[in-house]
Amino acid sequence: MELELAIPRIISQRRDNTTLFRSKFTDDYYAFEDPTAGVLRADRCLIAVQKLFRDEGGRVLDGWPVVDVEPGEPWTKISGPRGVVRARWLVLCPGPWASHVLQHLGLYLPLRSVRTTSLYCRNEQFPFSSFVDCSVENNHYYALPAMEHPGHIKVGLHDGVEMDPNQSREVDISELRQKSLSYFKNYFPDLAEQYAFEQLCYYTVIQGERGKRGGRGEDKGTGFKIAPVIGEVFSRMIQGEAPKHDVSAFAAKRFDKDKAMKSKY
Repeated sequence: MELELAIPRIISQRRDNTTLFRSKFTDDYYAFEDPTAGVLRADRCLIAVQKLFRDEGGRVLDGWPVVDVEPGEPWTKISGPRGVVRARWLVLCPGPWASHVLQHLGLYLPLRSVRTTSLYCRNEQFPFSSFVDCSVENNHYYALPAMEHPGHIKVGLHDGVEMDPNQSREVDISELRQKSLSYFKNYFPDLAEQYAFEQLCYYTVIQGERGKRGGRGEDKGTGFKIAPVIGEVFSRMIQGEAPKHDVSAFAAKRFDKDKAMKSKY
């Protein structure tokens, strides 16, 4: 069966006429369209958050990798290539380097850093549309607006190959790339024919869990979208106040205590 979806098109920040794009799915597929959904501009969000932080007297040290964390009372010491910072409270958001940082502090969690790729296809027909196929077991294929590369759309498979972010040699992701191209060739042939380039990135995932990552969701972009709530939770905690939200499901103690909780901090 050839399925046609009507996707609202947005031009110059106004709703215009609809455009149709064709896809080829089998009869057992069901499609759900949400015309009210939106996409966050990560670059603009980060700029806005940093501005608010600076307005409150904060200091952003960009390009300043942390090389050592030394917990203590009353100060925790954070060392980097340009000196030392001391703070009463420290919130760590190390991404794919989480295992390295946490193990140094005596905390061992089943975190994996995986290398993945997003494929960019030339596309002028539906530049502001998103697509997720949830029929793949334990994973999904996706398509997202590539606002950072006008005239393209970002597509891929939410999967990856395990890789230590500190290693210099790249892992082989050719199989992952081919799976994505084959999928979109089957169901969105016009997109697959317009493949232009790819960009590599990392996921940080927890073995055996979905949607739980110490407060970050596993699905693509979920951690970024809920960052304001996580920020509010941490803000209350460092001020000695109880969080307004129940975050017990994200506690490190949900793992094997004998293996995970070796730290006194």
